Amino acid sequence: MIKIQKIGQIGITGKIKIIAEILYDQQIHTRTMTIETDDTLENIPPEFAAFMVMPTAVFYGHDIDLTELHVDPIFASNLQNYMKRIVLFSCGLELFEPSSYTWLKEFKKALHLVHPIYGQFRQIEPVWTKSRIGLMFSGGVDSFYSLTTRKEISDVIFISDMNAPEEKSLKAVRTLFPTIKIHKVHSSTMGAWDRGPDGWFLVSHGCVLYSSGLLFQNNLVEMIVSSDLGTHEAGSGRDIDYLASTSKMRFTTYGLTSKHEKVRTLLTLDEKTKKEVFGHLQVCYVPRVGDFNCCRCSKCVGVMAILREHGAERYSTTFDFNDLEDKIVNMKGDIRFFTSDMIYTIKNTENTGIKNAAKAFLEKNKIDYQEKA
Repeated sequence: MIKIQKIGQIGITGKIKIIAEILYDQQIHTRTMTIETDDTLENIPPEFAAFMVMPTAVFYGHDIDLTELHVDPIFASNLQNYMKRIVLFSCGLELFEPSSYTWLKEFKKALHLVHPIYGQFRQIEPVWTKSRIGLMFSGGVDSFYSLTTRKEISDVIFISDMNAPEEKSLKAVRTLFPTIKIHKVHSSTMGAWDRGPDGWFLVSHGCVLYSSGLLFQNNLVEMIVSSDLGTHEAGSGRDIDYLASTSKMRFTTYGLTSKHEKVRTLLTLDEKTKKEVFGHLQVCYVPRVGDFNCCRCSKCVGVMAILREHGAERYSTTFDFNDLEDKIVNMKGDIRFFTSDMIYTIKNTENTGIKNAAKAFLEKNKIDYQEKA
């Protein structure tokens, strides 16, 4: 059992520190979030803490005891459904996987269906006078597509641990949208789990998005999560984002189309916007020193291939495109979504170099792309 015992708050504006006290394995643990914001955040809603402990719960099979917190009843119902769906989705990721992916089978065994335990609920009346709309922003293609096509976005929530150095991608936001409010969140949840990259990618990432977004439910009416076509990566996706909603704020999914289509749309923007967007793309989660993107991981190389394919490479200042074809052929590690990108590329690209590299990668990994393509 994981019990969220207490939530504390230091400060209400500027640099705010949130501390959640967690009891499990007969020990007290803490999870912290630091928020840099010009908004006033009083009476931090307790719902965010449930997602802070979610990865630990599903990995180790601990139910979540929320009896000390008076959570919103709509959120309570959504949370239970989220817990069910995240386990089901994690078991359906073989879409483009060869049958030899034993790690996925092991991961399935490691996930547990757990349950939230509630005490008293707190009744919340929706504040319909709110009109501000937030965007969970990471600095990648999906984020910039949402930001440039959803004109009503008023706030950007930027999770700093996902994006280092963070100021470079935010520079484009400040230049293109000077009136948008930027809130930066630093979460200890980001490095709290010891299940390795598969666990982080499948569950923790989405839970950090939701817990960070829920901090702002008293200020915003909607929180947008950018998504790609047909993916349920990282514990978030088109069929589950809404399950982080409360009576006060709804979570919505936006951008259900391919990154290829998004890059094509971004290339129709004016010259200044294209230079800012493609010149400040941040897609990489790999720790690094100096480089903005590592240009070696599957996320980097997948986006680089798309940028070259559509002619956006000329605007880029954050990637090293040297030996791109070799990087595609020799890609290793977590290649699930990279594989689907390469299959799409074979079917649609006119760039011979990229297409041949994609074919070589799939053949090297014994993935039958002929039927899929």
